Amino acid sequence: MNSTKDTMIFLAKVIVSSAALSAAIKFGGPLLPVAGLTGTELNRVAIALIITPSLIVAAFLWTIAHRQGS
Repeated sequence: MNSTKDTMIFLAKVIVSSAALSAAIKFGGPLLPVAGLTGTELNRVAIALIITPSLIVAAFLWTIAHRQGS
């Protein structure tokens, strides 16, 4: 089993990575050139913007889990 210290370190990593990702979305989002997009193109961009953060966090957590398992 993981000790309390390992659990706290893991939670800290998750919180820091989530905060960094949120900041990237907040400050980088307005820089995206989506003003000229309409219809299907805009829907694809919106779906990508919604799914990408979850995929990044999932990959980060998966990597950490495999490192701890070794």
